[in-house]
Amino acid sequence: MDAVHPPGGCRGEPVRGGVGRFNAGRSAQAGGDEKAAATLFFEAINLLGQEADRRETLGERDAAFRCYMVLKDVGKVSGAFEDVAEGYLNCARLMRQKGDRFGTIQAFHELIRAAEETGELHAASELYREAGDYARRMGFLYADYFLVTAGHSWRRVAEEAQRASRPVGMVENALLAAVDAFNRTLNPREVARCYQALAALELPEARQERYQHLANELNRVATADGGEDHIPLLPDYFRRRFNPVDYAVRDLLEREAGVDINVAASRLLADQNVWDVERRRALTLFLAYDDHILARGVDAPLPLSLVAMLGDARHASLVTPMVEAFKRSGTELRAALVTAAGKMKVKEAVALVDMALAQDRQGELYQAGVVGLRGLTFPGALDSLVRLFGSHDDMRIKEVALRNVGVIGTNEAAEFLLDVARSNTAGLATLARDVLVNHVSEKMLGALENNKRGEPNREISAFIGSLLAKARRNREVVV
Repeated sequence: MDAVHPPGGCRGEPVRGGVGRFNAGRSAQAGGDEKAAATLFFEAINLLGQEADRRETLGERDAAFRCYMVLKDVGKVSGAFEDVAEGYLNCARLMRQKGDRFGTIQAFHELIRAAEETGELHAASELYREAGDYARRMGFLYADYFLVTAGHSWRRVAEEAQRASRPVGMVENALLAAVDAFNRTLNPREVARCYQALAALELPEARQERYQHLANELNRVATADGGEDHIPLLPDYFRRRFNPVDYAVRDLLEREAGVDINVAASRLLADQNVWDVERRRALTLFLAYDDHILARGVDAPLPLSLVAMLGDARHASLVTPMVEAFKRSGTELRAALVTAAGKMKVKEAVALVDMALAQDRQGELYQAGVVGLRGLTFPGALDSLVRLFGSHDDMRIKEVALRNVGVIGTNEAAEFLLDVARSNTAGLATLARDVLVNHVSEKMLGALENNKRGEPNREISAFIGSLLAKARRNREVVV
């Protein structure tokens, strides 16, 4: 095929065209054809950017999010940091709009890491400050980590500028930005060090004297305060890879698989990562669906027994056929599909629960959505549960989501429950505390210890202390 013009099927489908060109560009790059790769990457970025804007205008934020995720991947492969930044910043913006605070912080952290790896120290410093501002607005205890690190990063910018013999004004501005960051974390020792560095620059004498005076005053404050400055740590679970789905590959594969249950089941059978038990379930499903087609025809509604088998198979490849069946089925079959989705234990199945919860609250489908929601108690559902908690005003949805988060019982789950307990979100502070007490475990120890160290409220600090004691007792019993 022509490397610069991928085969047909992409006309009128900008997302498919964008990811197709990206994948073709990767192939061209691997084959040493840098010119073709650059052309393909440029076309991919244009298509994805335009489609992201269009989808967001239509209110389809999840579709726009996928476009931006691929866009940042194009930037990484092509070495264009501007595209990486555009992708991540838009992903962070969309997640802020959805109330996904954990995902927003992860997006910031990964973009900062990309900036540092590519030597974009100025951008990294700005991003540390922006992440710190956001974390403070959201009441995260880890805001000071970003602001303190922003100060150190700005100081590195100043040092690099000095080594490169840049204008003294650039060095001064970087050090003043570091002063601002350290000031916001009430860190007089670091602020004094910055003013000392400012006083040593070749500046007008009056400014040098002013900076030296400020450094002397702050050194006295820091000495009287005593002790070493404590730099807060960002927990490892905020440092994990942000949304590791390779949409550039997955979206094309899903489109290729289509909405046919037999095709989806056959892909499952060929997947070497699927356990033997799941493969046997897929084979049973494949044969049962084949019998259904032979007996009733392709357009016949799925029997409820077959829908139950879809849920038991528990594989993401089956979700697309289930969504398609949902769109063209009656209420009873739709409710069965949503109930089956709640049993699948895969993140993709949340789409069916979302579709049911978008219906009339008094209807059967909405009730099926609530039942399906109760099944989302696996770690991969955490982000979806947080989103559902924030986006629905139905107290049933909020309460089920909160309890499910407790069952998941990870560090991230503990962070979210403590956040609800602190802010009394939707008046559910008491429930959040009860859930923590009932589900506290060793897996939450990291989050509890970090929150205990940084919690200014004595009552909440004492509550976290009791949770820590219970988690440690439970660990000793298990041992």
